[in-house]
Amino acid sequence: MDVKAIIEWLMANGTSLAVGALVFVGLGLLLTSGPAKRVYRVIEETFFTNWQLALLATTSIILSLVAGYTTFDGLRNFTGGGLLSLMATIGIQGVMLVTAWLIGESFATGMNQKSEQGTGGWDLLVTGLFAVLAMIAVTVWAGQATNGTAVATANWFDSPTARSIQNFALYGAVTALAVALVIAMTKSDIGGNYIQSVRVIVKNAVLWVMFLACMSTSVFFSFDSHFSGIFPHEERVRASELRAQNQVAGIISDIGGNITEKRLVESETLFTSDGWRAFDTGLTDLTRAAQASGAEIEAYFNALVEDRNRAIKQQQERITTSQSSQAGLQSKKISLTDELSRLEADRPALAADYAEKKGALDDRAKEVDAKRVEAMAEDKGVEGTGKVGRGPVYKQRVEELSRLQDYIKIGEERVKDSKKRLDAAETRIAQIKRELAGVDGDLAKYKGEAETAEQRIKLTQETAVGDPKSKLDPSRLVPLFETVRAEFRQEPTVERLAKVQQMCTQIYTAMATATPETKKKVTGLDCDPKQAIEAASLVFALNSGSEVFGKTCSGGERLAQYKTTDELFGFARKCLADSGLPSKETDQLRNKINFIELNRDDKAHRFVVTWNAFGDGNRLAYLALAIAITIDSLVFMSGLFGANAVRSPLSDVPSHKARSAQQLEAIIENALLPDTFSNAKIVLGAMHTISNTEGYVAEVDPGGYDPETAARLREVLSAGATIGAVKREQGRYLVRSELYEFLSIVAKRAYDKNRGRFTENIEQSVKTQELEKMIAVALLPSVGPNAELVLSHLHPISEEKGFPGFTSEVLLAEVGEDHKRTVRSVLNAGATFKLIHRYDRPDSPPPRYILHSDLYRTLARLRARSLTSSLGHSGYGNPQQVGGPQTGGGLRDGGALHGGQIPSPPQQKALPAMGFMQAPAEPNPVPNPATSGADVHRLILESMIETIGVDPVAYVSLAPEAFGAALSACESFRRARLMNAMLDDTLALREEEARGSLDRQVEHLSKKLPSESHWALQQAHKEVEDNWDVLMLLPEGPYDQVIDNLIQKLEPGAAEDELKSHERMLLKAANVVRASLKSGPRSSERDWQRVEFQLEAAIRQAGLSPAPNDRPG
Repeated sequence: MDVKAIIEWLMANGTSLAVGALVFVGLGLLLTSGPAKRVYRVIEETFFTNWQLALLATTSIILSLVAGYTTFDGLRNFTGGGLLSLMATIGIQGVMLVTAWLIGESFATGMNQKSEQGTGGWDLLVTGLFAVLAMIAVTVWAGQATNGTAVATANWFDSPTARSIQNFALYGAVTALAVALVIAMTKSDIGGNYIQSVRVIVKNAVLWVMFLACMSTSVFFSFDSHFSGIFPHEERVRASELRAQNQVAGIISDIGGNITEKRLVESETLFTSDGWRAFDTGLTDLTRAAQASGAEIEAYFNALVEDRNRAIKQQQERITTSQSSQAGLQSKKISLTDELSRLEADRPALAADYAEKKGALDDRAKEVDAKRVEAMAEDKGVEGTGKVGRGPVYKQRVEELSRLQDYIKIGEERVKDSKKRLDAAETRIAQIKRELAGVDGDLAKYKGEAETAEQRIKLTQETAVGDPKSKLDPSRLVPLFETVRAEFRQEPTVERLAKVQQMCTQIYTAMATATPETKKKVTGLDCDPKQAIEAASLVFALNSGSEVFGKTCSGGERLAQYKTTDELFGFARKCLADSGLPSKETDQLRNKINFIELNRDDKAHRFVVTWNAFGDGNRLAYLALAIAITIDSLVFMSGLFGANAVRSPLSDVPSHKARSAQQLEAIIENALLPDTFSNAKIVLGAMHTISNTEGYVAEVDPGGYDPETAARLREVLSAGATIGAVKREQGRYLVRSELYEFLSIVAKRAYDKNRGRFTENIEQSVKTQELEKMIAVALLPSVGPNAELVLSHLHPISEEKGFPGFTSEVLLAEVGEDHKRTVRSVLNAGATFKLIHRYDRPDSPPPRYILHSDLYRTLARLRARSLTSSLGHSGYGNPQQVGGPQTGGGLRDGGALHGGQIPSPPQQKALPAMGFMQAPAEPNPVPNPATSGADVHRLILESMIETIGVDPVAYVSLAPEAFGAALSACESFRRARLMNAMLDDTLALREEEARGSLDRQVEHLSKKLPSESHWALQQAHKEVEDNWDVLMLLPEGPYDQVIDNLIQKLEPGAAEDELKSHERMLLKAANVVRASLKSGPRSSERDWQRVEFQLEAAIRQAGLSPAPNDRPG
């Protein structure tokens, strides 16, 4: 691994990585934050409760993101700033999405709205007609051309496409008006709905303006993005070239037309100018003078012809002399050339012979040097014989050296002779070349003289041919001049003016030089057209431009030579510059070229490109526009359908006031609080079906219910009347089907929301029913008293290890002999369900049996059921003896104490029984109706209940069936409080305080009340003691106050993490218990069953098992 490369890459991309890491961390923190979790919960709940709304919301958000991306891409091309474009895109898409949903909500709430002052539908008709007429007016105005003199290519409103759209919109508006009139006249449901829709649109015009403004902006920039994607730069270049070819061809045609038109205008102007008139007057005078001097002019022209012929003969003589001299020099040149060729052919052989002899001489010289060295070496004794001195060998070497030197002398002579021959040949060759050069020079001179003479002759002849004087017939000179003048008038060109001037000059010269008399005739005349040229300068310029334009610009083959856009516009500018048009016309055409070039697709802004595409009828532009409109329209439609998805059944209730579905539902749901499910079921149960009358399908009469139930019914009915779903008629309340439907939905929603807590366990329900039957059999013949007897011998315990759920014990040794049979029967029955286990302990007398909590709950339910079933006619504060007949009764009938017979309470409602927890062996004291009544007992009981901190209303509101469930919940609460010893101690301390307050209140009342009221005091005291657990557990009672105070005291320390371990466990247990108690209002049987279920679930939770020994040391 290349560590260095990695480090360099990290350093190069450090900023990007840091930004990415910060974004990742920020997203992580955002997703794990509280708001994100709440949003996730809302999304999850929405998906599982209203999948149509969730799907539409998801679709609209995704479509908004798609439209937002294309809007951002298109907007960035205009602003150039990414952040600015992003903020603008978020604003546009956000407002468009919100207004789309608001528009959908306006339809959902406004379609069933009716006017408080019946107008018979005329307001809807007028609104519809006004909207249609306004649409027609806007359409016609939009289709009109904005500037009739504008450049055709820049005015899209004059294009065939715009005309087609205008006609279609106009015909469509007229058709819509006719259909609207027919529908409104027939008063059909379809017509009413459409007219009502128009009314809703007009009423919420601000929303529509906001949406259309945002949608127009979004569509424009999205269209730009889409069009750039499907119409890339290569296509733009190609389209620019094609458009440039068409436009440049039109410009070239316009230039040619302007030149022709301007030439005609300027020609007419020329012949009416003062300069031309003055020049033409001079020509007329010269014509008259020439007509009077015909003979003199003829003699003048004859003399000119003779002089020209004489000059030609002289030049011919010079040509003949030159040709004869050239012939002599040519012969000499030939002989010299032959000799030069021969010498040049011999020279290579001479040079080779010289080189050969020179080489042989050089070789001999080398041999001489070698022999001299050998002789010297022999003399010195270095080589040869090796002897010093000049012996025979040395002499031999000297002789050989002498011979070689002779050879060298002979060779030198031979080299000299060869060199001499070679030098002679080269000298002659150079001499011949010099002579040839002189001959060539003479030939060139004579040839030049001949050519000069020929040119003089030719020039003279050409001058004669080109000189009109040489061709002029003096007798026809004047008529020819008049013809030339007429031709110039027909087509005033520079050539024809020059021809007029030439003939004028010839006539003038002939008359000025012919005789003195003719010269006098032309005195004062001038053939110079100065003023005429000035007057005809614009015409000549146009002629010149037309000629150049015709040569370089006119014709399709010249335009086809240019391929690129730049070449085409350069060609147009060149043709305009060469046209010679005046500045005004040139400026107009140049501006036209500049406008076209500014709007070329390959270099212009993207807005111009799109505009050009519409002007060209580019189908890709229409496709991109259709895609952009479709996506934003889908956002709009998702808003409409989304508002319909959240539409409530209450939205169909006719109302004079437009309310959203959330507002309608909030009114009813607030009336159903705090127990939505129970209150909804109460209201649904109170409805009695009637025949459908104007949408009212049920009736409710709250008079037949207890005050609390009636109050709940009235609250819901009042809320329904607020939204128009309920009305009072003949002492009863009529309810619309929409309210019934909504209450059913709310009840099921509340039930489904708590389905995880209250799901019915079929197996457990069957087991519970069988257990109740078995225990009831074991308790026969007196089920209720025997259940009370068995419960009185049960002692609460903590769960034994290995026996979860066993929370009570029975010490059979402590049970009286007359009760053992009943207790054993119950134990044997429970053992069949494995709810009894014998578990002896050293600190308890055997036999010791532990009981499961299910068995305790069964006994408590049987006791409560048997007691409440026997008290169906007992009044508030009417005590009775268990198992015996009723001896009296009382009733709260208005608050006054009186004697005599107490009337029986109503039969439709059994009030809670008080004093049913007394032992069977102790009969209740019998009250004396003559001296006391139910009101005395009620007042004393309320005083005692208030003393311990309980609201008497909460106690009296308990129905008989709710009382049995409350007893079971109290048992579960007793076991739940044992989960934490500190919590149990705190609750026990509060219970002792409450008992002390009760005892003091009883002592106080015994001193204050007369002796005849002591029976009521005793009964009230007995009732409080017997129902102590239920009283303590009532809402806002002593237990609730203790738990709330504990949590308020410990929560600040938990937030600061300053709690000790036992305090944290105490806070955790208190929160669990409070959550269980707050799970319902604790007013109905189902509420208390819910509390019991929550407490049992809390007991079974891990980490919250009973821990009696967790007190802090």
